[in-house]
Amino acid sequence: MKTANFPVIPAKPGGFVPKPKIKRAAILRPADIRHVLRVIDATSRWPERDAVAVLISVCVGMRCSEIARITPRDILTPDGTVKPEVGLRAAITKGCNPRTAYFTHPKLIAAIQRYIADRVAKRVGTTGDLAFGGLCPDVPFLFSSRKGGFSLVRKVRLLESGVREEYSAADGLEATFRRIFDRSGLPECSSHAGRRTFASTLLAKGVSSDDVSKLLGHSALDNTVPYLECTDRMLEDAFRDVF
Repeated sequence: MKTANFPVIPAKPGGFVPKPKIKRAAILRPADIRHVLRVIDATSRWPERDAVAVLISVCVGMRCSEIARITPRDILTPDGTVKPEVGLRAAITKGCNPRTAYFTHPKLIAAIQRYIADRVAKRVGTTGDLAFGGLCPDVPFLFSSRKGGFSLVRKVRLLESGVREEYSAADGLEATFRRIFDRSGLPECSSHAGRRTFASTLLAKGVSSDDVSKLLGHSALDNTVPYLECTDRMLEDAFRDVF
């Protein structure tokens, strides 16, 4: 009988470099979110602001740079009420793709109202009248410690396709997120932890991956897959009060 001659495959082919495993931000459990908010209250210089930043990330799934760019006019009606549906302008979104964000979580609304009251009491970026909660409508909603908006830094990154892409990063706000999570004993978390938590919680509640992709502002479903993670524990928590 004639035997086939199969090529011998070396154990480590020359030039083969294994693709490094991408480190992803952790997903926050409801207990983690409650703990982070308590740590903010106890340790932050601007607890009202920091609570809003974390809750927008977790409850709305916005990017850090988007959170840094939103204004009172974006999220408030002229009478100062929080809009349930917020149209994120092309100018503040990645890829200039406008989308709708939903500011409907009761704890997020309450946190925004507390932050507005705190800014008015401290006269930070206020107008002296009642429109838009008394805030200057077209300046950043979240103020830095210098009482101005978080600045954006132009950067360049290399995509997997080999294309170099320019983007804007809110390094100051990202540092604030990391400081909050470090103090909370969650060093593996960043602003992306909120977006992954938002996406995975929706998945656990039965929202389609296509709809999750739209809410995250992704141009393709493939970009959404790394954000999705659904464990048995998450399925159990999804049908409780989130936090």
